[in-house]
Amino acid sequence: MRESVRPWKRGEKRSGFTLIELLVVIAIIAILIGLLLPAVQKIREAANRMKCSNNLKQLGLAAHNYDSTYGYLPPGTNATIDQTTVPPTVKSGSRIGILFYLLPFVEQDNVYKALPAQQITDPNLTPGWWGYPDSSGYGVGNAASAWNARIKTYLCPSDNVDVLSPQVGVLAFFYTANNTLYTGYFGGNLTIGRTNYVGNAGALGDTRDTFWGQFKGPFYANSNTTVATITDGTSNTAFFGEYLGGPDTGSKRDFIACWPGAGAMASAWFLPSGNTQVNGTQQDGWWNFSSKHTNVVQFGFGDGSVRSVRKSGTNDFYSTRWYAFEYMCGAYDGQVVNWSLIGG
Repeated sequence: MRESVRPWKRGEKRSGFTLIELLVVIAIIAILIGLLLPAVQKIREAANRMKCSNNLKQLGLAAHNYDSTYGYLPPGTNATIDQTTVPPTVKSGSRIGILFYLLPFVEQDNVYKALPAQQITDPNLTPGWWGYPDSSGYGVGNAASAWNARIKTYLCPSDNVDVLSPQVGVLAFFYTANNTLYTGYFGGNLTIGRTNYVGNAGALGDTRDTFWGQFKGPFYANSNTTVATITDGTSNTAFFGEYLGGPDTGSKRDFIACWPGAGAMASAWFLPSGNTQVNGTQQDGWWNFSSKHTNVVQFGFGDGSVRSVRKSGTNDFYSTRWYAFEYMCGAYDGQVVNWSLIGG
């Protein structure tokens, strides 16, 4: 059989849409997509924030497992600091940061075993992850691959720090010295593994200054804190917090922290938000905890819990909120944290 099609004649009804009808439908779809996208983004950020919270929880549990294994918590940084020089200097130590010690306890034993043991114990070695391999082979071969490892537990999914290029350099480690002077060092190896998390040093770490010293945290240069000696209690003491490395422009950042060397961050500068300028001073810098989450920075506590703290907008020195934050970061101040002042 042969099929035939009758041509359309003038005056007959034809099914379909007119151009105006199609444009109206397209406009409605565009409006619906516009309404839907913010909801999708909120859902995605909520999921990322939950994953970030789980990362911080894992770091807290890893620190406890380290304490159970060795009898003390890992040091904030493996470095002995000269408290008399300006700027402060490292007298000895491998400059290895706290996250390195936690590798076997976050299911990264293969990375840990690929790194030279002498790198940790020899106080006179310059670490190969600075980007300048020495005659011992640090920073080359299997060691180079391990130093550059991308470890998901050390990365916040809301950030893209693993693909960013720093404007200044990769921040290697932090420490405090010379009473109230806080100093960070950075190296030039741009491929080394990155991180969004650092240990909590308290206001200015193990400083000799009596005012700032009352807010000393659990991790600092050459610390050997035990869980049992944290007098404020693990539920009131932050162990780890989020970190960006400076003002975030979306594609560039001042510094980027690397997990082999990032140590313990000071809490004295509170949680300024965004890239705001106050009296010509950049308020969101390498010297404070920070995050990509809207209005909050997340912290992992010594009891394994995770809490959000509201960003302040400014440093807010010596306000009631500032003191509440310092009590949260201090391990021995003897104060109860007022969560209603800082909770996110």
